[in-house]
Amino acid sequence: MLDSGEVLRRLGLLQMLYAVVAALMVVVGGDFLFPWLDRQIGILFSDLVEVVVVTGLLYMIAFPQMRELRRSIVSLEDLRMRLYAESILDALTSLYNRRHFDRQIEEEWGRARRYRQPVSLVLLDVDRFKTINDQLGHPAGDAALAHIAERLSRRRRRGDFLARIGGEEFAFLLPAAGASAARALAEDCRRAIECAPWSGDHGVRLMTVSCGVATMHDSDASPSDLMARADEALYLAKRTRNTVVVHPDDEPGSL
Repeated sequence: MLDSGEVLRRLGLLQMLYAVVAALMVVVGGDFLFPWLDRQIGILFSDLVEVVVVTGLLYMIAFPQMRELRRSIVSLEDLRMRLYAESILDALTSLYNRRHFDRQIEEEWGRARRYRQPVSLVLLDVDRFKTINDQLGHPAGDAALAHIAERLSRRRRRGDFLARIGGEEFAFLLPAAGASAARALAEDCRRAIECAPWSGDHGVRLMTVSCGVATMHDSDASPSDLMARADEALYLAKRTRNTVVVHPDDEPGSL
């Protein structure tokens, strides 16, 4: 298979050949062929023949370049889309990555402020994940994470934003959702993981997740405040594991 450099080199040689032929046709035709045609078939028909010949030569010169240009444009667009996908997606789970999550939480934070809507965050951490890596190896750990990502993706509603933000940590960003809706989603995700054991090369293994939930407050100064409170709730959940904890400030009756 020819590389792009060889294709362009051959294309350039072909165009040079067409250009030489075109120049010869202009010289020969202008001095000999077209005057002879003028006498044989008349000036009008001779001009028509000249137009057809010149147009054909120009087409032969331009068509390969235009075809290669179209191919290059398609290839560049495919490359652009592939690079964009790689920049926002986690390679292992195909969920959004941490970089894109950070951008998204900034956008949702601003939108929630502007329209005075709630926005909630659910952080999920795989319980005892280090044990899987230590006992079964990192490939098994990667397969387990892919399994959990697939289960979480099934719980994603329209408008929700799901990302893998750390080694075994995932995040659900829930626009226009209060603490009750976020708690319900977190509990649904927790049950979905618990009720679907992971089947790997080393047999069936029960997996669980701990979830921390927080909702934006008017007093919060930045998205990092929401992240910090969700992380605090997750820390409390990790004490018992396989549970959902809503930050105390977001519990019913809290200020």
